[in-house]
Amino acid sequence: FSFLVNRLLLTGPLYMLHVYDRVLPSGAVQTLVALSLMALLAYSVMGAQLQATERQLALLGEELEAQLSLSAKGLADRAQLSALQQQEAALRGKIAQLRTKAQTQLHEIEIDRLHQISAAHEAAITALRDLHPQELRLRADRHRLNKSWRGSPSPRRSTGPSMG
Repeated sequence: FSFLVNRLLLTGPLYMLHVYDRVLPSGAVQTLVALSLMALLAYSVMGAQLQATERQLALLGEELEAQLSLSAKGLADRAQLSALQQQEAALRGKIAQLRTKAQTQLHEIEIDRLHQISAAHEAAITALRDLHPQELRLRADRHRLNKSWRGSPSPRRSTGPSMG
């Protein structure tokens, strides 16, 4: 490939060498036309070769750019993924803290509720304790009344308020 390119680059100097060496001293127009056509053909081949090389280099450059942009995008995506993972870890930590705080608050609410229930039970127990002596007194009074009622002659029944 490079051998052909180097030969084609020598077209101009070789053309001039032959023109000065063969055409000018002899005045041969046919030789000048033949040399000019060969030089034109060589320049055409060189142009086509350069155009093909440029096209190949352009395609190679596009492919390289695509690969590099994919690599850069991959690196950017990895960096973004890493940042998102860090954000996710931070959010999970905050969620754990909030859960702990919420559980603590729920426990405090439950403890307060249990204290209220305990106070209500204590009040009920105290009320029952207070009722027990009263119940005993009432039983004793009822027992005495029953004895006194059984032991007395027929009770008087009043039909209304007494006037008198």
